[in-house]
Amino acid sequence: MRTDVLQAITICLHGNAYLADPSADRVSELLGSNSLFKCVFELAFERQPQGGRMMIPLGNSVAPWLRRLKTEDVRQLRLYLAKLAFPGDKVPDGEWGIVTDGNVGTELWEPLWKSRLVRYDEPSSWKVTYSAHRFLRWTIAEPPTGDFVFGTLERDWKDLHAHALQLGQVETADQCDRMLHLHLAESSTLPSHQDLLPPTLADHSLILTSSCVRAIMTVLSPSVAYSLKHRNATEFTLAARQLWRTALTGLECISYQERWAKAS
Repeated sequence: MRTDVLQAITICLHGNAYLADPSADRVSELLGSNSLFKCVFELAFERQPQGGRMMIPLGNSVAPWLRRLKTEDVRQLRLYLAKLAFPGDKVPDGEWGIVTDGNVGTELWEPLWKSRLVRYDEPSSWKVTYSAHRFLRWTIAEPPTGDFVFGTLERDWKDLHAHALQLGQVETADQCDRMLHLHLAESSTLPSHQDLLPPTLADHSLILTSSCVRAIMTVLSPSVAYSLKHRNATEFTLAARQLWRTALTGLECISYQERWAKAS
């Protein structure tokens, strides 16, 4: 599971709920309370100044970092996920993370996860550092509308389901069918990490975000990973790639606009 990606989504959505309220003087701390941070033993946000080499620490938890961004007139966090590698590809991720734009300029905050040695019977433990560097704002294309993404997800789920049936991968087909049913029912249910989504999200944003997160979790699931290894899985792999890419685009869309209007 890409906990690093899900954590960045959580920070972005919860952070936007705080930044969108000009009168808010308090922000809830995610470290120690949100499920996406349970495996984190140390968290840091740091910035590389223009022309400098030494990184400047800006906070050791989410709340002080968000307060700092607010003083710098950052009004919105945006997800940049376009260069995330498809699961199973033998290539590393490109640059990705959270984009901010304020008085300091446009920056990309990239997460770096370093594991801590633990005993064999202990859960994984990580030090996570979000490091900022200057970023060209026009690198991010304006995303499509939420309506377009919602309709594309439906098509992608159906394609993946059909190709799973062609492969005879019944478990994967059943999983796709369940996810398609939740999508068409406009459900906000998640298989895990229900606290990933802030309660302040507009209804349609909540529905679209949930569908995108379910799509990511499905592509990363053991049953899909098994189906991708099938020797005749070319069409299935293409369908899974398309679902993965649509989900990432949808999450960028949600972070770009506070709400989207469902087509009548």
